[in-house]
Amino acid sequence: MVTLLLTFFIMLLVIMNDAEKHIDRIINMLLDQTY
Repeated sequence: MVTLLLTFFIMLLVIMNDAEKHIDRIINMLLDQTY
C-alpha cells in the first residue's frame, strides 16, 4: 500500500514537471505572437 502511494506521488511530480515545461512553452509562443 505504501509503495503504491509512493509510486502515485512520483508520477504526479513527473506529470506536474512536464506540464510546467509545456505551459512555459505555450506562454513563450503567445508572447512571441504579441510582440
